[in-house]
Amino acid sequence: MSSGKQILNNILSELTTRITTDSNMDSATDKIRSGLLYHGSTSDENVDLISAVRWGSQVEDGRLIKQGITSGDGKVFLADFIETLFEAPDLNKYLLEQYPSLNDQAIEALKFSAWLLVSSAQMFTELLPVEKNIDTDMDMKMKVKNMTEKIRFYMENKHD
Repeated sequence: MSSGKQILNNILSELTTRITTDSNMDSATDKIRSGLLYHGSTSDENVDLISAVRWGSQVEDGRLIKQGITSGDGKVFLADFIETLFEAPDLNKYLLEQYPSLNDQAIEALKFSAWLLVSSAQMFTELLPVEKNIDTDMDMKMKVKNMTEKIRFYMENKHD
């Protein structure tokens, strides 16, 4: 049996690696709403909240730029919304008050990580050539190993 997180991740993997045609946008919206509810819960309150989001598209000059989770009117993307939240005046001060063990660098690192996670739930047309080349499990493991080594090397040598 799949967990709600697995269902949501599967749906996101499907929607974020290919273009959803206009005729399939309602179906994509149904999928993303279902995945979000499976991951969260299906309380009446959550169903009401989730029904106010959809899978939307950003088109500029007749060219599709991106698709992702948007407000119900399709005008505000979740990643853009989160980015705007991160720019709120005095946010870092507030976060430092809530989490005194953090410093500004740690807060910026967490905000950047959150933005990367949220933006990964979007389809960017400029990334489709890479996204269509699905690596084998072994290729992904090797890429993770290589990046881990690169990060360790950087951290060990950044003060030189």
